[in-house]
Amino acid sequence: MEEISRGLPIGRRAANDRAPSIEEIRKLIEYPDRRLKAIVFTMISSGIRIGAWDYLRWKDIIPASDANGEIIAARVRVYADDSEQYYTFITPQAYASLKDWIDFRISYGEKINADSWVMRDIWQTTNMKYGARLGLVTFPKKLKSSGIKHLLERALWEQGLRHTPKEKERRHEWKAAHGFRKFYKTHAEQVMKPINVEITMGHEISVSSSCYKPTEREVLEDYLKAVSLLTINGENIALQKQIKELTEKTSDNTHLLNAKLQEKELFEFLSCGVAITLALSNALIMPIRPSLELITGRRDILYLRIFAKTLSSLMSSSITIAFAIHYPPECCQNVS
Repeated sequence: MEEISRGLPIGRRAANDRAPSIEEIRKLIEYPDRRLKAIVFTMISSGIRIGAWDYLRWKDIIPASDANGEIIAARVRVYADDSEQYYTFITPQAYASLKDWIDFRISYGEKINADSWVMRDIWQTTNMKYGARLGLVTFPKKLKSSGIKHLLERALWEQGLRHTPKEKERRHEWKAAHGFRKFYKTHAEQVMKPINVEITMGHEISVSSSCYKPTEREVLEDYLKAVSLLTINGENIALQKQIKELTEKTSDNTHLLNAKLQEKELFEFLSCGVAITLALSNALIMPIRPSLELITGRRDILYLRIFAKTLSSLMSSSITIAFAIHYPPECCQNVS
């Protein structure tokens, strides 16, 4: 058996190419073509195949917002109206880059509607004569997946991210389009459920599909955990999120502290009023108490009645005095 096996051809091994790094993606999107940033951000944050661009229209991308109206992601319908149709999501950064591209086209006179292709050919934006190389803005032509592939390859070479392979090397370190798909899977699986990653990549999940059927909302909530990892300069988003949480926590603590201080001031204010009332009552009643006892012969009841009446009549003036002590006129003038 060993001799036979030696004569058999060696089976094809799985490709050992890797996903592009953050630094490589940053360098790639510096390429001077407005479409490239939108293409790259969309692919690394959704994991779509390059062939998906042949189906992608503007109506297939729907932004999702939170309670404050802030865009948190966008839903993408992949391979629309095809038997392979599925859904995935893109980051706010990717949606913003696509929206900028669409707005740029509108600014030059293109009529964008729901059926407009997301990616199209370029057109003449200056008075220079380019001959027949460039199309017209008002007659857009879909940029096919083959054109997107050529654009990516051209950008990789011109940005110094592609080099002629050495003699023993048969392939580049990472593939132009499929490398973005690997980037998505590698980063998303760090925080998302692996099965949800497979769903958003359009993979068949075989037996699990009959038992695990999450809603789109559940998948979206899981996807949101990976937004910062799928965003170039995503560390800034994570930092902004931490700052926002700390700010909200600090605001809550400030409100709580103010409430406690107000309670303390109210307690001190009432205590001061009661003390003034008791002092004034004693000052008025104590001198005449012996005479009242001699005349009426009733000590406790009469004394308490007079004390209660005096107390009620003095309460309003005592509170006024307490307010003047706690809040002098000059303080009120400063506040006003």
